[in-house]
Amino acid sequence: MRQVVLGGVLFAGLSWGVGVAAQTVKEPAPKSPPCTVSTEEAELYSTILRTGRRFPQVVVTRTGLVHFHLSDLDGLNLQAAAQGRGIPLDVRTNFKEQNRAQCDLFALAEIENVQYSSQEDGEKPRSRREFEKKYGKGADVVVFSRVGFNPDKTLALVHVSGGAGGALYLYEKKNKGWTLRWHAETWAS
Repeated sequence: MRQVVLGGVLFAGLSWGVGVAAQTVKEPAPKSPPCTVSTEEAELYSTILRTGRRFPQVVVTRTGLVHFHLSDLDGLNLQAAAQGRGIPLDVRTNFKEQNRAQCDLFALAEIENVQYSSQEDGEKPRSRREFEKKYGKGADVVVFSRVGFNPDKTLALVHVSGGAGGALYLYEKKNKGWTLRWHAETWAS
């Protein structure tokens, strides 16, 4: 009798263990849908590139995570507000939400002196000479953050970084075009 009870307890224990093991197996997380760059974002990126430097720009085809901590945005806003140029809360909030993840950027437009490159090509050249041979003398890498907008998409906040540093830009949409309203350097090399 003792053997039957012990066998039943052992069988129940093994069955419970198998059940627990089956419950703790993690299934792969579903892949999140790829993010898409909105028409307004693409328009702003193109505006920045058209008004940018005249020597070759190599745009990395994946948005970059900003090089300053997103909580520093509020500190930068205090500096801007002291100059009468504060960044509205809804724009800052949207900027922080947008920049939680990177996004693929495809060729935006035919813009003079702009080439598009994968991050590996653009950010990790073997040497400056090889990089300039491939992209042109004086070429610079450009990495965009995602753009934060206000609800009616008339204000846009974007971080742009390149070889020499990075800056945060606030643009305003006027007469169907983007106009620079304010900028602040966030880092320099």
